[in-house]
Amino acid sequence: MKTHIITNWREFSSLEDEWNDLLTASESDTIFLTWEWIQAWHDVVGDDIKLFVITVRDDHERLIGIAPFYQYTIRLLGRIKFKALRILADHATGFEYADWIAHTDCQQSVLITIADELMRSSRGWDLIWMPKMSGWSGAYERLTEIFSKAGFLYHCRHTDFAARTLPDSIQSFEDGFSAKRRQQLRRNRRKLTNT
Repeated sequence: MKTHIITNWREFSSLEDEWNDLLTASESDTIFLTWEWIQAWHDVVGDDIKLFVITVRDDHERLIGIAPFYQYTIRLLGRIKFKALRILADHATGFEYADWIAHTDCQQSVLITIADELMRSSRGWDLIWMPKMSGWSGAYERLTEIFSKAGFLYHCRHTDFAARTLPDSIQSFEDGFSAKRRQQLRRNRRKLTNT
C-alpha cells in the first residue's frame, strides 16, 4: 500500500471521481464525508484551510483509504499553540460522524497504514481532534482499536444525544404529564381511533 498526503485543493479536486466510490464501499458512508459536502464547505471557507488528507492506494493505484484531515491551530489559554488535525468540513456546518474512510475489503490494513503515516508525519501535527464520532457506524471502536495498536495517546468523552429513555408503559409515560395534558392526550387518541 502507498500513502500520500494531499496539501492543496487542486489535488483534492482530482479525487472527485474516486472519493464517493470509496465512501460507498466503506463503513463510513455518511453525507458528511461525501466529496460534495466537503467541496461545498471549501467553496465557503476558501483556500486558507491547510489540507492534510492522507490517501492510501493499493498496488493497482486503486484508492482504498482516506483520512480526510485539515490542519487547525488551537490556542490553549489564548497563548499555547497546538497544531490539530480535524476532519474536513467539521466546523460550522452541522457535521456529524467523524471517521476515516477505508474500503471494507481491506479495512484493518488500510487503517493501520493511515496510523503509520500519521506517526511518520507527526512533526506536522500535535493532536487529532475528532468530535462527534458515531457509535452506530462502528467508527469509535475501529479508530480507538487502531489508536491503541499504533501507541497513540487518546481520550474519549462519551455523549448521549438524540436519545430518551422511555417508561415501561404508555400509562407510566402519561403519568408524567399534568392532568390537563393527560386529558388532552386522551381526547386526541379518541379522535384518532374514532371511539
